[in-house]
Amino acid sequence: MKKSTNSKSVVKVVSPAEAMREKLITLENKKAKVEVEKAAPAKQTKKAAEPGKIFMIAYSDKAVAVFGDTKRIKDQLYEAKGRFNRFLKLHGKPAPGWIFSKTREENVRKIVKLANAS
Repeated sequence: MKKSTNSKSVVKVVSPAEAMREKLITLENKKAKVEVEKAAPAKQTKKAAEPGKIFMIAYSDKAVAVFGDTKRIKDQLYEAKGRFNRFLKLHGKPAPGWIFSKTREENVRKIVKLANAS
């Protein structure tokens, strides 16, 4: 026989079979709770960018970044001395994009404007 204690310091004598049954029930409840959490749909906090759109932001004091559907203009972005980085952050979340020096901002802005126009 095992003795189990509650938070109120009351001693309760429990048989080994009862102890196993309590553990099983606890494990089943935890498993059911995890399955329910996995099944819940993910919430979207911000609206995703429109498909096909490309946008530029001031990424830091020294850099600008380009996000969106950049695959079709990747050669132009590379020629403009940009570097692709799949670990950039957009609104605090990981997002792939291109990073440029702030000195190249004007040239990059033209590329993005022409890409969105077509």
